[in-house]
Amino acid sequence: MSLNPASLNEARTAAFPDPRRDMRQRDIIARAVAMLHVCGIRSAVEFLKIHAIQPHVIERVLLEPGQRRAA
Repeated sequence: MSLNPASLNEARTAAFPDPRRDMRQRDIIARAVAMLHVCGIRSAVEFLKIHAIQPHVIERVLLEPGQRRAA
């Protein structure tokens, strides 16, 4: 059985979804960044933890603003 390039790309996309396509996570992170400016870092971190955002993502979006992905 051989896979054509399109099939390989579909398999890769299914196995490793593009984080930018995760609209739910994108919206949660946007809310947390807004909270950061109003409520402080502790509230933003707790909000992200409650919504099961991975620790490395929490660190990047809250502590490294230059590393945030474009909306």
